[in-house]
Amino acid sequence: MLRSFKYRLFPNPTQAAGLTDMLGSFCDLYNACLQQRIEAYQRRGKSLDYIDQATELKAVRLADERLASYSYSAEQQVVRRLDKAFKAFFGRVRRGKGGFPRFRAKSMFDSADFRVGDGLTIRKSRKITVVGIPGG
Repeated sequence: MLRSFKYRLFPNPTQAAGLTDMLGSFCDLYNACLQQRIEAYQRRGKSLDYIDQATELKAVRLADERLASYSYSAEQQVVRRLDKAFKAFFGRVRRGKGGFPRFRAKSMFDSADFRVGDGLTIRKSRKITVVGIPGG
């Protein structure tokens, strides 16, 4: 059984800046993965999926120090989010509708998925610690 929880955070200004930077990095990753899928199809006629992009994620983290400081599993969730958008798109195409996945603005990218114990710690005092966020 998989349980999911949503927490509303009340960060201090330093933590808020760190979370904003993290979400901005995740938005950049989402948009880069979308661009990669578009270019792969236009240049080679090849459709990429989650597995193709997830295998490249380690190399991307080595090249981008911003991403290297955040949780690897949270970044995998960003790639899964894009894969989910493409699956929904192809489902709409089969029903005769459109709606290609769009690039996201940083102001609209306002959430991230974490796994407890892998980038996220929740203490009994209800204090939440996120990997890569200062003061967290």
